[in-house]
Amino acid sequence: MYYQLRIRLALLTLLVFTTAASADDASLLDNAINGTTLAMVRVNSSRIELAPKLLELAQQDPSGALGELTRIATAPAQQVKDLLQGEQAYLAFDLPYGPRIQSRLLVSTNVPEAKLKSLAQLVWPHAIGQARRHAGWRVMSLGVSENAIAAPSIGTELIPAPTTPWESALEATQSFPVQVAVVNPEYVRETMAEIELELPAMFGGGSAATLVSGVQWLSLGFDPQSATIKLIIQTESVATAEAIKSHIPKLFRGLLKQAMLNESAAAMVMSVFGLIQPQVQGTQVILSLEDPQQADALLQLAAAAIVATAEPVAVSQTQNNLKQLVLAMFNYESAFKALPTYHQLEQSKGLSWRVHILPFIEHGDLYREFHLDEAWDSPHNIRLLDRMPKVFAPVIPIGSQETIKPHHTTYVAPLGPSTVFGQDKKISFQDVTDGTSNTIVFVELKPEHAIPWTSPEEYPLDPANPAAKLRGVKDRVSAAFMDGSVRGIRLDEPIQVWNALFSRNGGEVVKPR
Repeated sequence: MYYQLRIRLALLTLLVFTTAASADDASLLDNAINGTTLAMVRVNSSRIELAPKLLELAQQDPSGALGELTRIATAPAQQVKDLLQGEQAYLAFDLPYGPRIQSRLLVSTNVPEAKLKSLAQLVWPHAIGQARRHAGWRVMSLGVSENAIAAPSIGTELIPAPTTPWESALEATQSFPVQVAVVNPEYVRETMAEIELELPAMFGGGSAATLVSGVQWLSLGFDPQSATIKLIIQTESVATAEAIKSHIPKLFRGLLKQAMLNESAAAMVMSVFGLIQPQVQGTQVILSLEDPQQADALLQLAAAAIVATAEPVAVSQTQNNLKQLVLAMFNYESAFKALPTYHQLEQSKGLSWRVHILPFIEHGDLYREFHLDEAWDSPHNIRLLDRMPKVFAPVIPIGSQETIKPHHTTYVAPLGPSTVFGQDKKISFQDVTDGTSNTIVFVELKPEHAIPWTSPEEYPLDPANPAAKLRGVKDRVSAAFMDGSVRGIRLDEPIQVWNALFSRNGGEVVKPR
């Protein structure tokens, strides 16, 4: 739950590069927050611009990390600007009593509903609610399904919340064009204080009491044009402020360890942290980077850190995609009592298993558009090739020279006499007699061997060189196993090990290095 919140906040910050304080904070807060609201991001589309220094560095090295990052950021930033046309937008996150985070996007009624929906799709592509009007605002719920869950109420219809902490948080960094405010709901503070929660190791360990009950609000300000940043943590006392200052290095080290970066990447990130030292001013802890020379150094370090961390991040996303595919396969097997194997799809005359699992990855509408009795490249089906879901898209690290043909995927099923896929009969879990944790079901090909995602080509195995076309990052292949795990298998494993891992019923006992 908390991870989803951080991901969404990070995504919005990447999409929206500038924002500004509103002259009507009171009206906004009356309509945007309630007693469960945890965070708010504020956006002013009239000032959405990429940092000049970032553009300059990108031009100096267009094929490098910052050049690639700038290209990635330019399109969504321009989209936000075009959709809002000078209006402001607000994204509020609630942490309700239930197990689900609720959020909503608020814009002026001057923004048409269609443009609000397009903006919502940039921020939260799935589970977008219906737009509605409330007290002069156009509001859209995010992260909930309007077909199954009623849209959350806002404002005074929910638990009332004091606006003073929010006003203080927004005022603290109002000189910055980007603002993120966080106020921990009172009921959360009380609950966590009662259960004496311990911080996990990745957050530095120890009691969470100081961080939970001692912090009144957080305010983050960022100026992309000067690459300056300021974080203010408002605490309840000077002693609490000093305690939080002392804990910040532990928190940073815990997060750094959790990221599992290599030595050079960790050194670069530590250098960035060295530029932003926490200071205590009364009851506030302040972390800031406002010196222009330091800002330039930060951008240079950021570019180096992007390169150093690009491969680990890409591997993590690849493995996450493969896990989603295995989960969809599990759900398919549960529904049809058989796996979506190569020849088993009785209605299909040449559509990949990727097409048949579409209903199990939230793309049932796309699945229903296919003509299942036609080949993947029939005049009708070929028109759907450009609708490839993101989960099938290969992950290319920023700065990499690898290229992928449009609408092609590298996620494939190995085909052979004893593999899970490629058989002439129905296959289920009971046919995997080598054990689900010992049987590979999906692998990733090298980019030059990518195939159209709807095509049934897959990966025919060569027993003499079973790993010949597999993509390795740091000499390891991301492989999905029948138990749902995804592991990195060394490319230089002996041939017999690879063949054994691809076999579902060979009776081999192997232990990859």
